[in-house]
Amino acid sequence: MNPGSYRVFPLNPGTYDVSVSKAGFRTQTLQDVIVEVAGNVKLDFRLDVGQIAETVNVTAAAPMLQTQDASVGGVITTQELQRIPVNGRNYTRLIMLMPGSSDQGGSQSMGTMSGTALISINGQRRQDNNYSVDGVDNNFMMMNSPGASPPMDSIQEFKVANNTSAEFGRSMGANVNMVIKSGTRELHGSFYEYFRNNVLDANDFFCEQTRER
Repeated sequence: MNPGSYRVFPLNPGTYDVSVSKAGFRTQTLQDVIVEVAGNVKLDFRLDVGQIAETVNVTAAAPMLQTQDASVGGVITTQELQRIPVNGRNYTRLIMLMPGSSDQGGSQSMGTMSGTALISINGQRRQDNNYSVDGVDNNFMMMNSPGASPPMDSIQEFKVANNTSAEFGRSMGANVNMVIKSGTRELHGSFYEYFRNNVLDANDFFCEQTRER
């Protein structure tokens, strides 16, 4: 079979099974292919001669090195968004988990307008990052800071990437790409309470300690 290349886009983040078939060759299926937000996944297929009814199933494995582009970064997944406690329930706080992030500060009058945080990525200015939601610009022009902050329960995942290609552009800092969960026909919701009381705070060593006698 003559070699060729095909591109499929756009795809929502998720896990996919990819099949390739041609008359006179065995169908090959690559299972459990993980596509992350703003990801660029390369798959190689080699079809063997045989009946088209015969199928070769291959389980995808995470590549040791991503060679499709020069971007570097990390992804905050749905599980992390659900399980990691976040003060203020604002996703920008989780950017601090990414390597190279530092120098956190409030945005828009110390964050009082949206609760978002400005964060330096790899030494860039805190105002040099670019934010998008489902591929749409999500920047607040005041201080060039994050715009709308969706509820964390509505976010599927987001990626913080540096050294990205020209398709992102706009800013010389990191690109923060967020994807919102897709809807269904069924009503879903969530309920949570964050109990915050100074009685539960840890006592500082230099504070007066009350002990039972």
